Amino acid sequence: MRPVSNKPMKETILDIKPYYNERWPRKGFLFVPTFMLFRGDKLHFDWKPVIVSRTLKIEIEKTDYKADYSENVENVIKIELDNTYTFVVQESGLYNIPIENPKYEEGEMGQLLIVREFNENINQQRSPYPERFYNYSIENSNGNPIKKCSDWGYLTDRGACIIEKFEDKIESFDIFFDSSKKDYHLLLKSKNRIDKTLFFVVKKGDEIVIELNKKEVEGFIINVCFEKKDRVGFWGQIDELSKFISNEDSIFQLTASIYSSTYGFEGIVPMDFCDIKLYGNNTSKLLDFDKEYELVKVNNTVFNREEFEPMKRPVANIV
Repeated sequence: MRPVSNKPMKETILDIKPYYNERWPRKGFLFVPTFMLFRGDKLHFDWKPVIVSRTLKIEIEKTDYKADYSENVENVIKIELDNTYTFVVQESGLYNIPIENPKYEEGEMGQLLIVREFNENINQQRSPYPERFYNYSIENSNGNPIKKCSDWGYLTDRGACIIEKFEDKIESFDIFFDSSKKDYHLLLKSKNRIDKTLFFVVKKGDEIVIELNKKEVEGFIINVCFEKKDRVGFWGQIDELSKFISNEDSIFQLTASIYSSTYGFEGIVPMDFCDIKLYGNNTSKLLDFDKEYELVKVNNTVFNREEFEPMKRPVANIV
């Protein structure tokens, strides 16, 4: 793993060309993005208008775990941006940045860049992108398990996991899954699609590396993605060699999918469409569905869909 560093870093967190939005998320504003920011972060705003005299109104507000849906926000500053401006974060947490909605007749009026400057620290999960959580409970409804949500929002102490290119030595990691040698936990087939899913446990701070080799399959689209149990918010694209760092102890899943790019496809969907290897620290491991866990089909009442939930078996059944 990389060593901890305090090297100043910069990243663009928003690049937008404001234009009239008839579906206001909030009256008077084009849209209201939310970011997870940390004490000492600097936000550099750079506004390049089409008409030099055209300023852009923006606000910065501290919010709670409901982000832009919250009724408990604190306005930190209002800015009429004519060129550049730098905002220094005094308190870690979630921040909304409402951006002015232009008039319809103005058309495209310029370009706004927001660049975040921060000190790189691999152990603090300093991702600026919020991670949404759902507090679920599994209940019985007429003999069928359903997944009900008691609350939802965004984590306020850390950002979402970010998928990045892996550029270190793979030899320093332990392999814990090889699709050429082990089966996936779940295989779902439909008329024009196949999904293969794998579940694994990761500790906070663990680094996971994926080695992906997509095969050339004409007429089909291949997609591979990571998800985390009861969370929404992975950022980044999986390449041939990619990695992410876990921001908490959790169950993760990897899903490899293939589906036809042709409407009304009738034929055979190839089963062998990609090779995947997963590497991690020695604490990362696959879920044991023979002894510890079982996959239970549940109805998610929030998204109105059926899911397969990894659930721990009763202790009495573990031998």
